[in-house]
Amino acid sequence: MVRETGWSLEYIRALSWGQFNELVREIAYQKRMDDYRLTWGFASLMALLATIFGKRTYRAEEFAGEAPGPPDGRRLKVPKVIILADGKEYDLAPLTLNVLCEVEEHFEKGVEELFKPPVGLKVIRYILAKRLGMEEEAVGALVDMKALENLREMLA
Repeated sequence: MVRETGWSLEYIRALSWGQFNELVREIAYQKRMDDYRLTWGFASLMALLATIFGKRTYRAEEFAGEAPGPPDGRRLKVPKVIILADGKEYDLAPLTLNVLCEVEEHFEKGVEELFKPPVGLKVIRYILAKRLGMEEEAVGALVDMKALENLREMLA
């Protein structure tokens, strides 16, 4: 990835989890587009030959497939490990339907409403506490501003 961006490894390591994830998705999309453009040129030639020697008109997409779409802009980013203010890595339990139901019950609102940007601090703390199996206050004490930024991006 350093080769793709020209950025130093130190700069990339300083990116938040969300920024890094978006960067990887964008680079993967650009590479898929580059590969598709190469394939499409060959597919055009194949379509032309098939049309000349066949009984119908062929299109390049029939050989190359459809062009890859851009990465979608909004996803729930769900990491498996997070580093908190104490510098330790914490394994996160999966964000399951049961956890989301507990969130709805706790806040008496639907997740659609709760996850509208900006996601509230209490919602973030509650979900993180559930995924870590800790009390909310203990989790709150471990989340500094950098971790909070990363957590907000996961839910943006």
